[in-house]
Amino acid sequence: MLFQCSKNIDDILEAIRKGEKKTIQACVSLNTLPPEREWKGGYKVLNVALAYKEYEIASILLNKVTSVNNETGRPERTPLHYAATDNRTDLIQQLIEKGADVNAIDEHDMSPLHYAVILDNFETVALLMDNGASADNVTDLMFRFTPYQHACRATKSQILECFLDHGSNVNDVFELPDNLICPKRSTPLHMAITQKNLETINLLLDRDADVNHVNESKESSLHLACREDSAEVVKMLIEHKAKINVKTKDNITPLHIAVRNGNIEIVEYLLICGAATDCQNKQGKIPLQLAVEQRHVQIVDRLLERDPTADSVNNRKAFKKALLEYGLRSDIYKCFVRRGFVPTPAEISEVAFAAVTKGYFHIVESLLEMKCEDNLLLFAARNDIGDTLLHSATKTRQHDIVRLLISRKADVHAINNEGNTPIICAIENNDEHIVKTFLTEGVEAARSFPLLLHTVIQTKRDKSRRLLELILQQSAADVDQRDDELEGSTALHLVCREAMKCDVELADLLLRKGANVNAATNQGTTALHMAASRKDGESMLRTLLRFDPQLDLRDHCGNTPLHLACSNACTKIVGVLLDAGASINVKDNLGKTPVDVAIGVSQSLPPRQDANDEAANMHAADVNESVKLLQEHVIKLDVAKLRLSQQNWRQVMAQYENYRIMCENELVELKNYEINSYVSLHDVLMGNAKKIVRYTREENAKSSLELMLYTRKYPIYGNMIDNMKKVVMREYVVLKAKEAINSLTGYGLPDACTENIFEYLRVKDMRNLTLASTMHLDSA
Repeated sequence: MLFQCSKNIDDILEAIRKGEKKTIQACVSLNTLPPEREWKGGYKVLNVALAYKEYEIASILLNKVTSVNNETGRPERTPLHYAATDNRTDLIQQLIEKGADVNAIDEHDMSPLHYAVILDNFETVALLMDNGASADNVTDLMFRFTPYQHACRATKSQILECFLDHGSNVNDVFELPDNLICPKRSTPLHMAITQKNLETINLLLDRDADVNHVNESKESSLHLACREDSAEVVKMLIEHKAKINVKTKDNITPLHIAVRNGNIEIVEYLLICGAATDCQNKQGKIPLQLAVEQRHVQIVDRLLERDPTADSVNNRKAFKKALLEYGLRSDIYKCFVRRGFVPTPAEISEVAFAAVTKGYFHIVESLLEMKCEDNLLLFAARNDIGDTLLHSATKTRQHDIVRLLISRKADVHAINNEGNTPIICAIENNDEHIVKTFLTEGVEAARSFPLLLHTVIQTKRDKSRRLLELILQQSAADVDQRDDELEGSTALHLVCREAMKCDVELADLLLRKGANVNAATNQGTTALHMAASRKDGESMLRTLLRFDPQLDLRDHCGNTPLHLACSNACTKIVGVLLDAGASINVKDNLGKTPVDVAIGVSQSLPPRQDANDEAANMHAADVNESVKLLQEHVIKLDVAKLRLSQQNWRQVMAQYENYRIMCENELVELKNYEINSYVSLHDVLMGNAKKIVRYTREENAKSSLELMLYTRKYPIYGNMIDNMKKVVMREYVVLKAKEAINSLTGYGLPDACTENIFEYLRVKDMRNLTLASTMHLDSA
């Protein structure tokens, strides 16, 4: 049963979408289509039919449709666009006869001709062109091309031929917008070449296309053909008089492009046709240099065959490049050698430095295998800053090359313009790997680089711990080596000049490795002097004190560490030194004791003027606190009848009477505390070490002295007793050591000589001596 046609336009559209041809045929035959106010000439109905590819329905509707053009005022696809897209020339003919606009544009700014060209619908193109379709008056939104420009890139050459037959200019210059397809001022020939369409290119050449026209980048058709690797097109263009040596904006010739692409066929043809081999591009490179860079051996050989001039500047550059990148064993290098190229000493040196810097191990190795005289010249070569190859390899962290050079006897002692040897460069780089290589593979660091430790500390203070450990472990470096240029400073002095955490750690490391804690500079300054002169030196000072330094050594001005601490108002340092047993009786060259110095600083303080001056107030407080500590110490010594100079005794002030009473009471307690019937803690305080040793056994004295927390029980004299413990223990060790040395020498040394020996020995050394004697007796 036939659909009963209504006058509703929506029913008609629904029938079209469902492909109900009979329904539409009945509506047309019975003339029961919607009224004109809905029908509106049938434009929408026809458009929907073509959009759904219902061509038979569209053909039926065309008998009744009176409007075939878009009259909405906004771009959209028309029936002609749909017909052109599907190459329906029958419908196109009917639409044109009904007055369809062949140049109508849709929402993409594309005309029916655009779609026909892009889809290679030749028949549609011809029909539209015959009916007045414009070849170039509109561009699409996607490519910004006109139909003619699309035709130049079309697969079918007949399409372009159709345009040319309808009057399009074969040498038209397209002012294209910026895009990724073609540069501005390209011609039809340029666009055809990028598509590698030989039929289209032949067509354009037969129509007298200009083969030498250049686009905005000054690229000719020959440049484009070389870029597309199309040897056949290159030959066609040259046969049509294309210029061989034309240059782009960047001075690139067709030969440059062919060489870079590695197309030997095109290169050979261009050379046969007279291509120049000495043209330089914007980077100053000739084709030969590009061929070397791309490692095109055959092309290098052909180019050298054409121009084998060995003294040409650019040919030499290419030769050096071949030597640097590929080495003496490479086929490219051999190409040059066959043409008479021989590297000069300067070139070998230049290449060697470049290879080292870039880490080209095999190149450096091949250069070192050259004949003996060249090898010697290579090791003696220097760059602009006086670096040898070993310097350069070290600076650029080329570990394998460093090992290679050392194994070939490169001079590890060579000094560059900066005054550095290669190992110093490795230290400056903080390169543990290379430093270790120098130390383990034939370099006698202790002999060759006596100040190596100093260099590490000075150049990489904050990162030198690992390097110091490495040097001390891998070499026989003298930890107490003095640097005459730095007033005879040792490594420990350099570390103690600062008081950062890393310096304290380095000082501890050096001391554990045997550094002499009492070593003095040319000015008599010890590490303890340096630490004591800084307010932030407490951590460093305590580290030094762990290694039993002499507390009262004087510098050239007669200053002890305590003098310096008092002079700089280092209150905490003063307290630490006093607790450690530093003497307040030593006088400097001006006859002043530390007490005198502290009081002098106090008296020189300016009158207090600004209560808000925080720095000045803190300094004054430190000075006064230092004076107080020293004066209390004077009273403590005086009460205990310990050694106290008259000069210091006079400094005792009446306001410390209470403190004096406290000292006297604690002293009574010390006398009452007996280690045994003969020895009391008072004896320890008074330093009667020999008496203690005589009347106690070592084990009893040691347990009694070490178990008591004297500083807590005896807050005034506890530290002094603590310091005397070391003296007592040392006396025991000395006694045993005397027995040991007498045993080992058969009592052959005078007592005075033995005493002198012990003055220079540490407790640890004397214990080892005792152990050695015991082992000797056991073996005997």
